[in-house]
Amino acid sequence: MSLYFGVYFPTIIVEQLPNIGYNIMYFSATRIPHNRNHKEKMIRDYEGNELTKSYDKMRADYPEQIRDVVLECLQRNYRLGARKRYMLDVGCGGGKATQLFMNDFERITGIDISESQISVERRNLNNRNNVRFQVVDYYRFPAESTSVDVVLCAAALHYMNLDLFLKECDRVLVQGGIVAILMYAPQLLKSSSGQIIGDVFSKTSKYHKAVDRFFQNCGTDPAVRKHSLNRYESIFNRIANPTKRWEAEIQVEYEYTMQGLLRFYATCGGYREMRYQNSYQDPLHDLRESFCEIFRENGIACEGNTSFYVTFVYPIMIVNKMDGLKIM
Repeated sequence: MSLYFGVYFPTIIVEQLPNIGYNIMYFSATRIPHNRNHKEKMIRDYEGNELTKSYDKMRADYPEQIRDVVLECLQRNYRLGARKRYMLDVGCGGGKATQLFMNDFERITGIDISESQISVERRNLNNRNNVRFQVVDYYRFPAESTSVDVVLCAAALHYMNLDLFLKECDRVLVQGGIVAILMYAPQLLKSSSGQIIGDVFSKTSKYHKAVDRFFQNCGTDPAVRKHSLNRYESIFNRIANPTKRWEAEIQVEYEYTMQGLLRFYATCGGYREMRYQNSYQDPLHDLRESFCEIFRENGIACEGNTSFYVTFVYPIMIVNKMDGLKIM
């Protein structure tokens, strides 16, 4: 069992992901520059059909407990005016989080900056009359003021301007509505015997240092690296609303091989760009060598089919609409 902020959730063991050869799938060489103008637009990091397909395949589905947590938080606010009528999924990507709630709301709109990501969501949920998708490049959500009950943002807020995001949430949410923010990360590396050999959130861990260096080598924005590698604590601390809280942290354990974990990291935004800019210096090769060093230090063979466990964590942050949503 896992305890976090007073909420218990079971650790779930799922089947091993497909065994994938070490020949990493590299992506389209077309380079789409980052948009650094955070005053208006979001960062582009997940474009292109090949990357989108790989992302959809290699990223695990969100656990059902997330749905339970969010709906329970919303139910507490029914007396304030919230209902299960309209959800807005901001940064929806391929719709993995959207799918959790498709039977719970009268309407859901998923928005994302990437047309290719939206196309995956449309294909996955094309039979749902209550779900629609829209490409949105600016911080203006396609919803009327005071019309939305839940704004969901799953593993995307680290790419956004927090102030503009919260202002739009404040505009579109009904009284009693909530913002549900979650992220996820492959936090713990464990040997087949269950020994923890790496913690991606610990700055002293070689695993943390290896992943941070990988992101740097891929040209990842420093702010994105910071938010992703500190469990969104930096985002949480900037939100001024007094209702903000860490509602729960869900843990899910997966069995992986080295090939599978490298394929997971190969879906990180920016990797394909750097891979083709510096084909002689593949960031994924450096990451593999770092992982091998960690494994060998713990008496584990560094082979492509070596089996180990990765604990993914899903911290869930909830903010109620109250006295405006803003940053400190």
